[in-house]
Amino acid sequence: MVSFQPHHFRKPDAHAPGRTGILTTAPPGARETQLIAPGGSGSINWTPLGPSAVSHGQASGHPPVSGRITALAVGPGGSRIYAGTANGGTWFSGDGGMTWIPLDDYSTSPSFISHLEADSLSVGALAVSFAASAANDTIFVGTGEPQSGQDLPLGDGYFGIGIRSSSSGGAPGSWTLEGTNLAGHGTFKIIIDPDDPTLVYAATSRGLYQRPTGGDFRTWNQVSGGFANLNGVVSDLVVAGSGSNKLYYAAFWGEQVYSSLDGANWTPLALPSSTSFGRIALAAGEQDDRLPCGRAYLCRHSEPGLAF
Repeated sequence: MVSFQPHHFRKPDAHAPGRTGILTTAPPGARETQLIAPGGSGSINWTPLGPSAVSHGQASGHPPVSGRITALAVGPGGSRIYAGTANGGTWFSGDGGMTWIPLDDYSTSPSFISHLEADSLSVGALAVSFAASAANDTIFVGTGEPQSGQDLPLGDGYFGIGIRSSSSGGAPGSWTLEGTNLAGHGTFKIIIDPDDPTLVYAATSRGLYQRPTGGDFRTWNQVSGGFANLNGVVSDLVVAGSGSNKLYYAAFWGEQVYSSLDGANWTPLALPSSTSFGRIALAAGEQDDRLPCGRAYLCRHSEPGLAF
């Protein structure tokens, strides 16, 4: 059985995990008009009818599918995994992906987004600071699934409500909503500084943002130093190296890649010339003592077309 709050919203779309999960308060076989009101948090009064695989999926040959996994965070050893989904919320596995549990069964979308095409289950990115046990993992979930170089939800995507965080592994009642100034936007990436876990950054569809290092976390601060387009779409963000060899890299969709020593002041990199390119993806390599800083890799998507 799954307990579920009445204001929890799932978009009725069959292309993402959780979207095919339909829950009802009626006994099996009851008519829809006989629905009974659900109880509060912790009540077991819902009959789960999913989630389950879509038996005739949209892929070639129509095989069973689940849907878009938009973010993954894997802990040391690979046993603990957190997965973010297109509009099915955040899921956790403690056994290397053999079984999964949802972490959003009591999530509600705040009233201030009522005029936006956004909800709490749309996940674009997540980052985890792994502790000795899952109960003490610190999780940041960037809500909002961006799909383009525009600050607009497209297709069956939804934008988000801000940044959700938990310092207790996503346990019920442990979630807080931060970065509410990012409501109505999407999150491409969240990174946690490897040397200082209080430094957290988010690449969004409306610029680069940093979590305050203390005090009120409801508003995240926009990073402005050195960017040509402050409100541009930041399609990726990585940190390479550590200590004195650490460098941050931020990629703006169709524009430029920047590097920074401190996360505050950014310098554009010299890239091969191109008449047209779209989304830029970044990856950080393993630490190499032969290099003065961490190694980073860039992949860009040429437009129009699908080749990288």
